Amino acid sequence: MKFVDAHSDFGIRFIQSPRARYGDVMTSEHLPVLKSGGVALEVMTVGGDFAVDDLDLADPVDAFRVIEAVLREEEHAEAWQVVRNRGDLQEIANGTGTGLLLHIEGAALLRKDLALLKTFYRLGVRSFAFTHNLRNDFGDGCLEPSNGGFSLAGRTVLKELAKLPMVLDLAHAGERLFEEAAASYPKPFVTSHAGVKGITDHPRNLSDHQLRLIRDAGGVLGVALVAAFIHTPPAEASIDSLLDHICYAAERIGSEHIGIGPDFTYFYPEAVERLRERLGMDPGTIMFPPHLDSPAGFPLLAEALSNRGFSQSEIQGICGENLIRLFGSLLQ
Repeated sequence: MKFVDAHSDFGIRFIQSPRARYGDVMTSEHLPVLKSGGVALEVMTVGGDFAVDDLDLADPVDAFRVIEAVLREEEHAEAWQVVRNRGDLQEIANGTGTGLLLHIEGAALLRKDLALLKTFYRLGVRSFAFTHNLRNDFGDGCLEPSNGGFSLAGRTVLKELAKLPMVLDLAHAGERLFEEAAASYPKPFVTSHAGVKGITDHPRNLSDHQLRLIRDAGGVLGVALVAAFIHTPPAEASIDSLLDHICYAAERIGSEHIGIGPDFTYFYPEAVERLRERLGMDPGTIMFPPHLDSPAGFPLLAEALSNRGFSQSEIQGICGENLIRLFGSLLQ
């Protein structure tokens, strides 16, 4: 069974890990974890509208630093590669290697300059989200009270993005921005890491209407594993909580439109503790269900899907093939 992780922030480790000085972060630190869970492809953030310690991913210079670190390691990598085109994707899908699909999570780093979008593409970025949680110059995220949709600059970028062989990701999008994108974007899109409001009413989760927009576009929902997204209270989240979201979505839009987008945080525990403090959480509040806090738990998820009555072909689709099919239709 090959798994696709539709969203990871591990890219920051290429700069912040002690292994960074040796150019050996992916091979020594991350690849063994991915292999333990059968991950063939991971969508990895290299820039976006947030900071982790002294790394400001909304600054294009810091994003370039992360990308350069990834590409420098790739030069001598044997067991992994950056996925840039359909051929790379098929090589990963049919072989034993591991692929990274580079992602921008929030457009603030474009600084209203379309040339930067094309520059990121030339550097290997193949996935793009307009917003993180709040507002930037291009549109509103899901926690922005105004729910203002796209700005004029955002609509221009959306048109340019449609011309590139890239993936549009509407995770973190405000409801109005989500609907505007679905109405005007001519290609399938992904919502890489979210849950469903019909199970857990959380701002990061999607309504039934949004689920239908994903289906109608031929897109894929990557169901997140974050405890707060999949259960209230988060402390009681379990693998069954996650399965409730997957089953709910499958009943409404079909399993062929579902993938897995964990948003794991195991690789930067100190930053997570600071996040808990900012959000007023008790120290040690669980961020993920037991046994599902890293890719090593993916085989348990496949088994749980089988126990819920999903067929083998449906499980293969949810665990990875649906996203590989979508990415393959968008990359050149």
